[in-house]
Amino acid sequence: MRKNFKLFYRILTVLFLIICQSVQIFATEIYPTKDITVIVPFNAGGGIDVSARTLLTELEDYFPEISFVVQNITGAAGTIGAEELFNADPDGYTIMAAGNGFNVSSVTGLFSRSVEDYEMIAQYTTSQLGLYVRADSPFQTYEDLIEFARQNPSTLKMGTLTATMNQFAILAIEEKEDVNFKQIVVGGDQPPQPELLSGRVDAYVVAVSQNTTYIDSGDFRCLGVFASERVPSLPEVPTFMELGIEEDYQLTFGLWAPPTTPIELTSVISKAIKSVVEDPNFKNTMTGMGYYAQHIDGPEYAELMSSSLNAMKELSASLVSEEGLSVDPYVGAYGIPNFVLITLLGLFILKLVITVKVKKQPIKFKSIELFKGKPIVFLGALIIYVAVFEILGFVISSIIFLTGSILYLQKGTLGVLSKRDYIRAFLISIIFSVVVFFFFTEGAKITLPVSFLGI
Repeated sequence: MRKNFKLFYRILTVLFLIICQSVQIFATEIYPTKDITVIVPFNAGGGIDVSARTLLTELEDYFPEISFVVQNITGAAGTIGAEELFNADPDGYTIMAAGNGFNVSSVTGLFSRSVEDYEMIAQYTTSQLGLYVRADSPFQTYEDLIEFARQNPSTLKMGTLTATMNQFAILAIEEKEDVNFKQIVVGGDQPPQPELLSGRVDAYVVAVSQNTTYIDSGDFRCLGVFASERVPSLPEVPTFMELGIEEDYQLTFGLWAPPTTPIELTSVISKAIKSVVEDPNFKNTMTGMGYYAQHIDGPEYAELMSSSLNAMKELSASLVSEEGLSVDPYVGAYGIPNFVLITLLGLFILKLVITVKVKKQPIKFKSIELFKGKPIVFLGALIIYVAVFEILGFVISSIIFLTGSILYLQKGTLGVLSKRDYIRAFLISIIFSVVVFFFFTEGAKITLPVSFLGI
C-alpha cells in the first residue's frame, strides 16, 4: 500500500511539474497581449528618450499586435520615474528605459535604491560623452580650454548635470589637469543645450547623441570624446584616452523591469531587442545619431550594471573630496528666489526674536499675529515672484515684484499715488533689476535664467 502511495505521489509530482511548465511556456508564448508602458524618467528629447523611442518604433514591428506607450515621468534626476517602476506590477507590462547614470545617483545618495533592486531586460545601446563649446568660442582645442582654466582658476563656467556620469567626467578632467572649473548646474529636467547656446556656460560635457544636430548645424564644436577609439560621427575629434584620461565614461542604455518580474517575460523582450539591434539599418540609424547599437541580454546586463555600480563607488571615493562637489549653489531657475525666500524667513525669525526678547511681548500664535500686515503681503508677492521667475526671467519678474512692492509701501505712507509715483517706482525697479542682473552675471559670475523674452 505504501509502495503504491509513493508511486502515486511521484506521478502527481511529475504531472504537477509538467502542468506548471506548460502554463509557463503558454504564458511566455502569448506574452505580450496588450500595450506595454515604457517609463522614460527624463525629459523628451534627451539621450535616453530619443534612443528608446527609436528602439520602440522597431519593436512595434516585431510585436504588431501591441504598442509601446512612452511616459516621460521626470524629476529628481530620474529617480521619480525609477520609483514609479519599482512600485509597478511585475507583470511585464510596465518597463523603463534607463542608463548607468543611476549608479552615480545611488553612489551620491540622490537615489535610495540601486540597479540591483530591479530586473534587467537588456542593454540596447551606448553613447559616449563629449566636451563641447560654442562654435564661436575662443577655445579651438582641448589644450586651449585647459590653458585658460589654469591661468584663471574657478573662472571658466563648466555646465554640469548633478549626480550624473557627466559630472564625474568633469571631475576627472579637473583631477588629471589640476584645474578648477566654476561648475554651473544645467539640464536636470530641461535640455541643457540652451545653456551653452546662450553663453551662460562656456563649455559642458554631454552625450554625443544629444549634440549631433548642433554639430551638424555648426552651433557647437566638440573638443574631446570619452571613448577608447574615435567616434564615427566625429572622426576628427580626439578621444580623452588620447588626451591622457583613461577612465571610460560612456553611457549605457537599457530596459529595466520591476523587481521579481519573471525572466520568462523579460527574455521575450530581450530576444526582440536582439533582433532589432542586429539589423544593419537600425545600426546605421543609431550610428548617425551618435549611438552605438549593442545588445546584451538580461543576466549579463545585470552583472555589468552591478560592476559599474562598484566602480562608481571607487571612483567617487577618489574624485569627490570630503567637502563635497564644487558646484555653484546659486544657479538654475530658482536659485535667486530661494535665496530671497530664505532671507524672508530670516526676517520673520528676527521679528520673532525682537518681539519676544526686546519688546517683551507675547507671541499670539492663535491669531498668527506674527504673520499679519505687510509681512504676509510680501510673502504672497514672493510666492508669485518664484512662480513666474522661470517663465519671465530674472529682470522682468524682478521689475514686476519691485514695482508692486514700492507702490504698496508708498500707498501705505501717502495714501493716494500720483502718475509720477507710478513712473518713478517703475524706473527705480528697472534700474535696480538691471544693475543686480549684471552684478550677478558679470561680477559674481552667477548664472541667471534667460526666459523666452530674452531677458
